[in-house]
Amino acid sequence: METKRTRLTLLTLFGIVGILFTQLHRFASQLSWYWQYPWLDNVSHYMGGIVLGLFFAYVLSVMGYRLGWNRTTYVILLCGVAFIGISWEIFEYVFDIAFPGVAGYAIDTSTDLGLDFLGTFTVLLAVSIRKNNEA
Repeated sequence: METKRTRLTLLTLFGIVGILFTQLHRFASQLSWYWQYPWLDNVSHYMGGIVLGLFFAYVLSVMGYRLGWNRTTYVILLCGVAFIGISWEIFEYVFDIAFPGVAGYAIDTSTDLGLDFLGTFTVLLAVSIRKNNEA
């Protein structure tokens, strides 16, 4: 069972990183930064993975699961980010935000999903290191 302090830390980080991510995406969309700075899409997907990882870790902690480098944490975090990440890519495709006819579309989509996973993996690693230091 996770402590109240752990849950509060996860929720606080989720809020802070979530607000930063939301504002970055808002400005990048409004000011065309994604087209001026193509690498910014990578930063957004990595941050999105962190936000989702923090969210799912928080949900697991509230449900009473023991966080750390264990199968339950690993599977739920990665399945959660896979579901949201793939849903986002479908959303981009359906609403013509993505350009499937452009060369490199498959590579871009794969990179986006990979960075989503990397962000969530970062959260998983941080939670595991913190748990090992508490023990």
